[in-house]
Amino acid sequence: MDDQYLPDPIIMRRGSLHEETDSARGAKGHYHYYPLGSGKTDRHMEPMYIRIDVDEEKAMSSHEGEEFMAVISGKVLIRYGTVEEVLEKGDTVYYNSVVPHFVGAIDGPAEILAVLYVPN
Repeated sequence: MDDQYLPDPIIMRRGSLHEETDSARGAKGHYHYYPLGSGKTDRHMEPMYIRIDVDEEKAMSSHEGEEFMAVISGKVLIRYGTVEEVLEKGDTVYYNSVVPHFVGAIDGPAEILAVLYVPN
């Protein structure tokens, strides 16, 4: 086995998540990122558990790639171009992230599972 790769599968146990929030991800204090794929060096997706706080600014962003999200708790506002939708527990969304978008909590914190794909 090549020492530069850790063996699959990468397993994250409940209670072992570590926050890796930084301003490079556009966190600005509203998003708290907990990576779920750390240690898998050859990955093409970025799976994350994200806790979202209410953000009154609602600034749109865009970047290459795709995003898939599933709401675990709370209510989440999704702005995608000119479309606005409110998602609740169990709802999902999948979109091209090159289109300006915003993801924010409504009426208090929300939790989502997200998978991001950004081409190299």
